[in-house]
Amino acid sequence: MSMSTRLRRPQPSDDPSSSSSPPPPSSSSYSKVDKQRKSDGGVDKGLGWFFPLVALGMLRYMSATSNIIHDCDEVFNYWEPLHFLLYKSGFQTWEYSSQFALRSYLYILFHALVGQPASWLFAEEKVRVFYAVRIFLGLLSVITDTVLVVALSRKYGKRLASYTLAMLCLTSGCFFASTSFLPSSFSMYAMSLSSGLFLLDKYTMAVTVAAVGVILGWPFSILAFLPVTFYSLARRFKQAFLAGAAISVALLVFSVLVDHYYYSRWTSSVLNLLIYNVAGGGESHLYGTEGPLYYLRNGFNNFNFCFVLALLFLAMLPIARKKYAPNLLIVVSPVYIWLAFMSLQPHKEERFLYPIYPLICVAASAVIESFPDVFRSDYDSQGNSPTVMTAKILRPVVLSFILCASHARTFSVINGYSAPIEVYKLLEHHDDVGTGSVLCVGSEWHRFPSSFFVPDYVGEVRWIDDGFRGLLPFPFNSTLGGTAAAPPYLNNKNKASDLQYLRDLDQCTFLVELQLSRPFPSRGSDLSTWEVIGALPYLDRELSPAKYRSFFIPYLWQHKNIFGMYKLLRRQCLFKVLPTTSSPTNFGTTSIRASNISRRFSSQLTIVIHEFQGLFPNEIFEAAHAYLGAIVTPSVRRIKASKDAKEKKLAVSVDRGEELADAYENVQVKWKLIYVQVKSPFARHRGDLNASLRQEARFYELMFHKKLKEKVLNSYLPYILERSKEIKREHKAVKFHTVEQQRWFPDAVKLDHPMTFKLLAMDTELKKAVLDDLNNFINGKEFYRRVGKAWKRGYLLYGPPGTGKSSLIAAMANHLNYDIYELDLTSTLTAQSSCKMGNWGDESRRNNNKTQVTLSGLLNFLDGFPSCCGEEHIIIFTTNHKDRLDPALLRPGLMDMHIHMSYCTTSAFKQLAFNYHGLCHHNLFEQIEGLIREVEVTPAEVVGQLMKSKNAHIALQCLFDFLLEKKIQHKGEEES
Repeated sequence: MSMSTRLRRPQPSDDPSSSSSPPPPSSSSYSKVDKQRKSDGGVDKGLGWFFPLVALGMLRYMSATSNIIHDCDEVFNYWEPLHFLLYKSGFQTWEYSSQFALRSYLYILFHALVGQPASWLFAEEKVRVFYAVRIFLGLLSVITDTVLVVALSRKYGKRLASYTLAMLCLTSGCFFASTSFLPSSFSMYAMSLSSGLFLLDKYTMAVTVAAVGVILGWPFSILAFLPVTFYSLARRFKQAFLAGAAISVALLVFSVLVDHYYYSRWTSSVLNLLIYNVAGGGESHLYGTEGPLYYLRNGFNNFNFCFVLALLFLAMLPIARKKYAPNLLIVVSPVYIWLAFMSLQPHKEERFLYPIYPLICVAASAVIESFPDVFRSDYDSQGNSPTVMTAKILRPVVLSFILCASHARTFSVINGYSAPIEVYKLLEHHDDVGTGSVLCVGSEWHRFPSSFFVPDYVGEVRWIDDGFRGLLPFPFNSTLGGTAAAPPYLNNKNKASDLQYLRDLDQCTFLVELQLSRPFPSRGSDLSTWEVIGALPYLDRELSPAKYRSFFIPYLWQHKNIFGMYKLLRRQCLFKVLPTTSSPTNFGTTSIRASNISRRFSSQLTIVIHEFQGLFPNEIFEAAHAYLGAIVTPSVRRIKASKDAKEKKLAVSVDRGEELADAYENVQVKWKLIYVQVKSPFARHRGDLNASLRQEARFYELMFHKKLKEKVLNSYLPYILERSKEIKREHKAVKFHTVEQQRWFPDAVKLDHPMTFKLLAMDTELKKAVLDDLNNFINGKEFYRRVGKAWKRGYLLYGPPGTGKSSLIAAMANHLNYDIYELDLTSTLTAQSSCKMGNWGDESRRNNNKTQVTLSGLLNFLDGFPSCCGEEHIIIFTTNHKDRLDPALLRPGLMDMHIHMSYCTTSAFKQLAFNYHGLCHHNLFEQIEGLIREVEVTPAEVVGQLMKSKNAHIALQCLFDFLLEKKIQHKGEEES
């Protein structure tokens, strides 16, 4: 008799040890039938510990070493106190004043456990200490996120855990928050760990970790920990409660002791912070408010469609409730609780959402993992329908899209805004200035990356006034008690202190500045005072389109965005010009002879650049002279300093016989200025026919290796020509030229008019329109050339006298750095004033034929002169009566933009009040603005009243009385 055995694949229910396996199909439920990898024992063990640790470790290390600092609070409230504990120097904010004591030193001490050994190990290399602490933060994130991923794998399978791991690694939000030195980041670590322990049924440990995250981290995150804490207490009340209470009491007591040690008084920073923000004492609105949709926009920027899917988790829950409810719902519920609560607060910061970042990844991963469940039916539990198969394919597609978009966002932020950290690192290479130097920072104070990037030879970092009127951090004052001090200049009202700015800018050794395309000059543009020792591009957020700056799209990101330059500048050292001991003749002759002797055996090539080429100036010599003067360094022994009375800046140049080294794209060159005495007025100097008119001839020698000849001729010298144009524009002083009929040449004087568009009292929208039109014109060289149009622009300024036409012209000249040439049409057009040109079409044409010819000649001149007089030109016409101008002058091509200079508006008055008295608000503003709307008054009349007294209140009262009297007078005229 034969026996046969039928083999079958065991069902999940056949294995009693597989308690987490899904139930078999039934009429009321579905089963998960996607195949899972099993071990030899047939049990799906999911993801182990090794792979998540390695993946997260690599990405967190990248974050620690490349992440930018996203918030100045991270620097001044955490990095600076840590720096003070380690090095006894650093900045103090008002929250660390012992009068307020809002920040916990226990949190700082926790990071000092790593920072202190690192400072011993790396000694003066403070930047390495900074990155050591960051790597420690990344390690905390690796451990806590790994626990969460492994817990998800054991509870819900490998797929959900893998999706969550991918998002934790690559989403921009997690990449940035994981290595930020912030209490909200610490609460984020605790959230990951507590949620993972909850899913592993470690309820007591989950409550304990939540207590640590709230007390040692961010106290306000207690709301986000409530779901896990409540459910853990419900399942293991006694053990969880006792453990949570014990760790809470211990941490609170320890925090009070640490605060007492540093603040020198009995206080609790945790309690102070809660009272300040919750019990009515907080004034967080002083530091900015945002709308209710702020966190939705911010969430999409940091998580793109991952954030959208996370919000859809609740909508997906009815379909996948048997798979995820209640545990996963408990874990991700803080996303919605926290988001709703924080959106209701007026003061919003990106970092406030950090605690729920890992849970956003979990919720989105659960939604992606459940795509096929949407299309499964009770009669298709095996999931073989086309829609289910399509949904399965859609899962990796959606995940890949999210990760690619996240990478694009991360890449855009790091490449666009990493300049501050990298520029400050350059300070360590300039210790030749000696100890006690001063680093000055103006409007870029909020991007200061911390004192860890300031070498010890820098004596102090000082803020300089660039218009910010809030309270800035002050250095910890050891004479007042250091951490125990309560300086009077620190307040909780965000009111600026008179002591926070350095007034004497001559004390600055270094200067940090962001130079953007704005209509106001920067300090670093003064190349006679400052030399650039480091510059990196910085993404201009205001001028760059949001669709191109938010995510890195190759080519478009580089070409569609606008970039400024983040610069580190060092003060130039101007040395006294010393007399040379050798005669110019002998010096020059010796140099040339030595060069001739060694030429045959040397690999060096020398280019001689004479000052004149024939009878005309040599453009390359002039360009080199300007360029070398701008890059002179203290290593040069002698330099020349001069200043023309009509120029605005000091001119610095290389002195005779001096050598100056330069580098360009790995090309090393050396310059030398040679003077040769002219022995006879009839002597011929090759290449310089003008030498016979002077006692000396000058030329530069440019020396470099022969193999670099093509690079120097085709790249380096053209670069110098272009750079010198920029330098000349920066040094150029705007001049005012008056042309009179009796003179051959225009008489030029320096235009010392300080008017800028920022100070111009003009309607805001009209001012912006004019400024945009000017910028389009100066950037439109290629456009005008392409369309075959002369590069010129005409403006007509018309309106009553005293409305600011001259001020607008001065502002335009200062903005463009163009000279002004005045042409008085009153004398030019046969004693016909410009306001009477419109009469030429009738009576003037009949009675005075000469006037007709003059107008025709003027029109021909205006049409033709730009094509023969250089490149760009702007023609500005001014008149008090536009209606009297001849229509031939008003046509486009001559007067392209007509600008009505009207009577004073409310916005113009506010600008004048700020210009003359520094006022932004005053009790009389509302009444004065009401009168300005009713009375026609010119800006000049307003200025006349504002200048009657240096006392702002008296001046405004004078203006109010003047307007009121004018209103009464006008009303009387109307009645009569």
